[in-house]
Amino acid sequence: MRYKVQANIMPNDSNGFIQIEPLIRWVDADSHSEAAALVLLDNPEIDCSIWVVDTDYKMGVYPLDLTRLQGDFIVGLRHYEEKS
Repeated sequence: MRYKVQANIMPNDSNGFIQIEPLIRWVDADSHSEAAALVLLDNPEIDCSIWVVDTDYKMGVYPLDLTRLQGDFIVGLRHYEEKS
C-alpha cells in the first residue's frame, strides 16, 4: 500500500535559532509503522514523532523510539523470537 509520511527536522543553526524543516515522502510499505521506519532509515536526522496516512485516510502517529525499533527489525539488528 502507498503511505504519505511526514516528520520534522529541527537543525540548530550557528545563531542559536531553530528552524523546522518539514520532511514529506510517499512510501510503498506493508503497514503504517513500516512506512515510518523506512523514511527514518533514509533520514536519520529526523528528531520527532512521525505522522503516516494511507490512501484510505487512516492515520497513525509513531514515536521516534518505537520507529527506531521497527527500523532495527527491518535491517535485521533485532529478531522476533517465538516462545513455545
